[in-house]
Amino acid sequence: MAFNVDDVPSWAYSWCFYFMFLGVMSLLTAVGVIFLVNKMGVLVAGGYMVMALVQAATAFTLFWVCRSSLRVTQPPMVQFSH
Repeated sequence: MAFNVDDVPSWAYSWCFYFMFLGVMSLLTAVGVIFLVNKMGVLVAGGYMVMALVQAATAFTLFWVCRSSLRVTQPPMVQFSH
């Protein structure tokens, strides 16, 4: 049996939720920074807030790309036969 790199593993589509989990955790980090502004200072807290929001946007974009690219609507070779 030959290994075909074009075949999507059956588990890959559900593993896209890993990126959603990272995005949610990044949003929770951004919310948590709000409560630590007095300890960290406004400039450092602002930096952490921007970092967390950029990370959340990146993770949710990766989630969307992963789910949309791994969704197979037709059998593999039928979608390229036109």
